[in-house]
Amino acid sequence: MTTRLATTTQHIASIFGLHALAKTVRLRPVPAVGLISSFHGCASNPVFSFLDKGYCTRWGKVYFSMTMITFYSPPQENEETLIVPMRIEHLPDVLAIERLSFKTPWSYESFLNDVKNPGTDYRIAKIGERLVGYAGLWLVVDEAHITNIAVHPDFRGRKIGEKLLLCLLEVAHTRGMARALLEARVGNIPALHLYQKYGFKEITRRKNYYQEDQEDAIVMWADGVNTPEYGERLARLKVQLLEASHGAGNRDQLR
Repeated sequence: MTTRLATTTQHIASIFGLHALAKTVRLRPVPAVGLISSFHGCASNPVFSFLDKGYCTRWGKVYFSMTMITFYSPPQENEETLIVPMRIEHLPDVLAIERLSFKTPWSYESFLNDVKNPGTDYRIAKIGERLVGYAGLWLVVDEAHITNIAVHPDFRGRKIGEKLLLCLLEVAHTRGMARALLEARVGNIPALHLYQKYGFKEITRRKNYYQEDQEDAIVMWADGVNTPEYGERLARLKVQLLEASHGAGNRDQLR
C-alpha cells in the first residue's frame, strides 16, 4: 500500500473546463431563484467557478437563474490547523482532494471501508471549516502501515502533511506499534527527506510499482516506534514543527 504523498501540481481548468472542475467541490442542492438572491464573502482577488443551476458550495455565493458563480475567501496562513478523526461525513471533501492529488484515486467505498474498520486510524486536517488534508493508518498486529497522506493543492507548503504524519506516528506510538511502514515514490525527494527526519529508513524497492507511470516505490520503515526514545523524538519534532508553523515565511516542500 502506497503512502501516495501528494506530489502532483494543481489542476488548471480553462474557462471552458470549469464545469468539470466544479465536480471536485462539495455541492449541496438549493432551489433555483431569481437573477441574484445572495452574495457572501468575495475576496479582493476571488477564486470563482461556474457551476450548474441549482447548486452551491459551502463558501460565498452568487446565484443566477441559469448559472451560479461561487466566490470564497481562502483561510489565512496564520489560521491554526486542526487534526481530528475522519468521519463518514468528511468523505466527499476527502474524495475531492484525492482526485486532485492522485492519478489513480481511491473510490468512495475504499475510504468508507477503512473509516468503518476498527483496525485503522484516519485523520483529517481542517483550517477553519475547510477540510484541507487527510492521512490514514492501518494497525496490523504490531505494525502501523501508513496508507496515504494528501493535502489540497491550495494548502500545500504549510506543513500540513507533516502535521498529519506526526499525528499518525503519535497514534502508532501510543498504541504500542513496534514499527511504522510506508511506501513512497523514488522521485519524491521532499517526502523521502521528511520520512527520514522521523526515523524511516529504506528497506527495499519495488520496481515499476506505480502503474500509471511505472515509477519505482521505496519501502521504508521506522523501527522501535513503541519505545520511550521514539516518543521523545516525536515530542522534540512536535515542538520544532509548532515553532516553524508560527514562524514567518516557513514552508515545507510537500508538493
